[in-house]
Amino acid sequence: MIKKLLVLTLIFALAGVALYVGAGRATANEGAVVIKDDGCLLFDGDGDLVQADSNVRVETKSNKDNALTSCKASDVDPSTQGAVIFNYENTGLPCFTTAGFTNDWQNVVTPSGQSSLSCHYKN
Repeated sequence: MIKKLLVLTLIFALAGVALYVGAGRATANEGAVVIKDDGCLLFDGDGDLVQADSNVRVETKSNKDNALTSCKASDVDPSTQGAVIFNYENTGLPCFTTAGFTNDWQNVVTPSGQSSLSCHYKN
């Protein structure tokens, strides 16, 4: 499990840097920046990484950076113990948004094999 967490942290860091460099930043005089289907990794029911079917990243217009990343995947391996919730508290991993890394995230995997990640950044 520790090896998975280290690999996941490295993947998030590398993907985050690449997305951050490539994505526009919203300023106080502009609207929100919305990036769709640029790739996102989330967990299946066993804690393994899976590629998202769809994702959206939004950074809102304000003097403070606010950002949201949402990802969804279907037909992932569910846990044998019902719904599973992953977050910073039980993984120790941050999540990346266009505004930066945050510990405010949650990945829910349902018994039917649906996985959804919501990652919030508020400055």
